[in-house]
Parts: sequence; C-alpha cells; structure tokens
Amino acid sequence: MAYAEHQETPKWLKSLERTSWQIEVLISGGLMFTLYSLPGSINELLYQAYLNTGFEITIFVVFMAAFVVSKALLIGFGVNLFLRAIWLALLGVHFAYPKGIDYERLNYSKAFEEEMNKRPSTLDRILWLEKWASLSYSLAIILTIGALGAVLTVALIYYFIFQPLINAGYTWFDQALAGYLILFIVALFSFGFVDRLMFRALSQKPKASRRYFRVSRVLGYLNLTQFLRRESLVIVSNNNRWRIHLLRITYFLVALFVSLYDLELNSPIAMETSLLDTRGYKNIPAFRYVLENDDYEDMLEAGEFVEEASIPSEVIQGSTLPLFVTYDQYFDSNFKYVEDSLGLIPKYRSGMTIDSFTRNTAIIQQALNNILLVTINGQEYDSLSWYFRENTVTRQEGFYTRIPIDTLDMNARHDLVVRYIAIRKSPPDTSGLTWIPFWREE
Repeated sequence: MAYAEHQETPKWLKSLERTSWQIEVLISGGLMFTLYSLPGSINELLYQAYLNTGFEITIFVVFMAAFVVSKALLIGFGVNLFLRAIWLALLGVHFAYPKGIDYERLNYSKAFEEEMNKRPSTLDRILWLEKWASLSYSLAIILTIGALGAVLTVALIYYFIFQPLINAGYTWFDQALAGYLILFIVALFSFGFVDRLMFRALSQKPKASRRYFRVSRVLGYLNLTQFLRRESLVIVSNNNRWRIHLLRITYFLVALFVSLYDLELNSPIAMETSLLDTRGYKNIPAFRYVLENDDYEDMLEAGEFVEEASIPSEVIQGSTLPLFVTYDQYFDSNFKYVEDSLGLIPKYRSGMTIDSFTRNTAIIQQALNNILLVTINGQEYDSLSWYFRENTVTRQEGFYTRIPIDTLDMNARHDLVVRYIAIRKSPPDTSGLTWIPFWREE
C-alpha cells in the first residue's frame, strides 16, 4: 500500500499545531525537575549493581543508556523552554505594538531606518522562533531515541561479540578505545550518516538500493531509529542536511560526555577540579593523609553508601569498636572456595540438624576471620565474632563485628586497617580495603 507524502492537513490538526506550544511548555517544564534529579537515583542503582553483581561491561552500558537518555531529554527540554521564553517575550512586544518601530517618534537618521529595515522584524523573529522552538521539542524526542538506541546497540555488541572475544583472551576489546570506536561506528548508523552515503552511492542501482534498504530497516529496529525514521527524514530534507547531521551527533556527544562527567569517570572531559576552584594542592599523594567521610556513619548524607567499611564515628567511646564491612560481590569467590573445600552450606536444606548449623557457624566464622585481616595500630585481630546484618544507616548488607579496644590509649589517634585476603589463591593474595583512623575518648 502506497501512502501520499503530501496530504492536506485537517483543520483540527492545524488548530492543534497552533496551540501545541502550551503542551510543550507544560511537559518540558514538568519533566525538567524530574530529569535533573533522575541521574542521582540512577547513580545509586549503579553503585548497588557495582557492589552486588559481577558488574560486566554490559550492565554498565545499560545504566549508561539511562544516564544518556535523562541528560539528552534534559538538554532538549531546556533548549525548548529557553526558546519559548524568548518567543513569549517577543510575542508580548508584538501584541502591544503590532506596527513595529515608530521611526517618526524615534527621530533617528534615515540611514538608521534603512539599515533596520534590512533586518528581520519582530513578527519575522517570532515566526522563526516558533518554527525552531517546535522543532527543538521534536528533535529532543527524536535525538534522545537515537541516543538510547545507539547505547543499547553498543550493549548488545559487547554482550554477544566483545565479551566472548575478551573471554577468549583478546584483551584489546576490553580497552576504552574499543568502546569509543564501536560507539562512533554505531552513532554513524544511528544518525543517518551511513544511509546518506550508501543510498547516494547506490542511486543508480535500484536492486542493490532495495537490498540495502532492508538491511538499513533491520538496523533501524535494533537502534530504535526506525520508529521515527520518516519524521527524521522530514527534518533533514527540509533543512541543511550536514548542519542537521552535525547537530545530531553533537547533541549525542554532549549528552554522553555530560553523563560520563556525572559518573565521575576518567573521560576525556572529566575535570578533577571545578572551573571556579583553582587550588592546586587538593590531591597531594601522601600516606594516610586523606579522610573519607563515608568511613564514618554519622557523616553519611542521604543517598550515600558505605563503599568498603565503616565505623560509627571518628570519636569512639567505650571498650569496643563497631565495624561494618560491605558485602561486595568479590566475597563470593572466597565463599565458593570455602564451600568446595570445607563444606560450607550456602542455603538452608531440609533435614539440617543442630550439628549442621553449629558446624556451618564455625566454618563461616573462621572463613571471615581468614578473609578479612583486621588490625589496629598494627595489632592483628584474628578471632573476631562476625554477624551478617544490614547497616543501620544505609540499609546495605554486610558483615558486622565489635573489636575490643579497652587496652588502647585514651585521647589518642588509632589506625584501623581492614584488608581483603583472597584465600582461594595459593599463596593467599592480600589487597588493601580501607584505612579508618579514629580517636578514643572517655
């Protein structure tokens, strides 16, 4: 079935087009606050995924897609509101004075009037802004879908192609350069560069052009651009093509890099300091010099997590020091080793006896004391009683113990060090987990 491209627009649709700016402003303004705060929620979920899963690159790319979409929509709606604000300002001036400049009352020179008449009138500028304000909203939706499709396509490529190659020993595919390269290639497809080149090259070959059209349509469904392909071509064909293509890829890259910056990754544009902060000695490399607020539970703010371990406060009173260690996914490899070598029972089984529970308790206690090397001022504590519990502040799951500190000096600093030991390796591999200084007071 063939559809006519040029059809008469119904009267009801013309009326709706004239008043659509009200819906644009309502949606853009209403969603901007949500979109501005959404990355914080995504970041929390991303951090939980980092702690609780193996966190393959595919998971990260999916979260990255959510970040890019939120930023792309925020940028698009922000531009739409900005253009509409100017449009409304000019509309108010035109409503009050529809005849424009009164040169007789202004009493400027004739040359000034001639020069001003060469420039667009207020009405011309209102019509120009009306066009681009409407298009900015449409482009925000179209380009956001394109950006989402591009990132999700990269996720599929990583999962089905790159990950098997990485597992087979081809480590080049695990580098950032490989990710940027495949993202660039996918973006060329998603934003129409490849279609433009191919259909122009095949313009004199109808059969080949139809075959490529089918391939392009399949790729379009994969990267989501097929759903708004006609509308995208309408915009491209009625404007400067390369300018629109450049706008699309720039829009995507800005949303991508802003997302990378928000994630505090080592991206090409990530800056260690703010443009308004020129202090150069904030990151001095020194041993046990920088205190981390998330090591102390009374300093945690809403939405923050314990990254590795925490104690209640930097000032400790009493004879014991409560210690919480986050249950990260990397513990599981050690627990699997304990299960295989010592017979740890990971889940309840029917028929378990009191002796089974008692033996399991002894195994997990010994395992945690072997996995976690806890020292204060160099003194090792290897017979602690560990408990599985939720952190009372962050609700994270982890391992909790109380360290006896009654022999430590009062009114003095003490250094708590928690290290992680990979007991599954031979010899066991020890890695730094965290250093938390505290002061014991009466």
